[in-house]
Amino acid sequence: EFVKKNYPQVKIIALTENIGWSPANNVGMKVASGEIILCLSNDIEIHPNCLREIAYFLRANKKAGIVQCNSLSMWDRKTPDSAMNYLDKFGYSYGYMPSKHPTEVFFAEGMAFAIRREVIETIGMLDDYYFMEYDDMDFSWRARLAGYKVYFLPQAVVYHARGGTVGKTYFERVSNLEWYTRNHIATLIKNYELQNLIRILPIVLIIELIKILYLLYNRHLKLAFAALRGILQVLKDLRIILLKRKKVQSLRKISDKTLMKLMHPFNPMLLYRFLI
Repeated sequence: EFVKKNYPQVKIIALTENIGWSPANNVGMKVASGEIILCLSNDIEIHPNCLREIAYFLRANKKAGIVQCNSLSMWDRKTPDSAMNYLDKFGYSYGYMPSKHPTEVFFAEGMAFAIRREVIETIGMLDDYYFMEYDDMDFSWRARLAGYKVYFLPQAVVYHARGGTVGKTYFERVSNLEWYTRNHIATLIKNYELQNLIRILPIVLIIELIKILYLLYNRHLKLAFAALRGILQVLKDLRIILLKRKKVQSLRKISDKTLMKLMHPFNPMLLYRFLI
């Protein structure tokens, strides 16, 4: 009601239920008419110059398809919240402090990222199957396979109240762990060439099973069963995921060999928060 009253130029699409992060963003993308589409979580405040910086960068860099905003903590406006994001070959993520210059990264975190419309027209929108968790990584990966680059842009500043929407730490969010596990494995199946998928997927399943055993040993039963359900859901939905894979591979322009040069080395010590 506040927005309707004070910002009549803003188009509001009211959903009757929580359909998930990816589907909700897709609803907006379908009616958006601009050449650049900005996805923002609802716990974000943007710097007055943010949109200008994004538009300038994308218009000056035709190869760039997605731009990750420079996210700082909303609480002190100084502490880095999310900056330079990478995946290793097993699909686990790593985050680094922001650079002072635009830097190519592997994926853009979805809480604040801009997409060139051409990318959506080429690869499609976010995957509705994901609901939430890992959807931004999958989207960035698909964009890269189609030949687009992903950048971190330090000048595009936003302020993020980390956890402001879900209100819990990662390992208190049981449903998130289930989605993350399922979507992580689904993304590998969708995006890897067959020879790499056959080589990498069994190792990921072993890592995930070790994680489940660790959680059981430490009596985190809800979390252990959530991760297990995520794996079982992949088996249940395998036909759906394989159909998605067929479509993704039909758009491929970049080989895995080229793409893997941008991936982070696997480092279990840095990944401890995901492996416990």
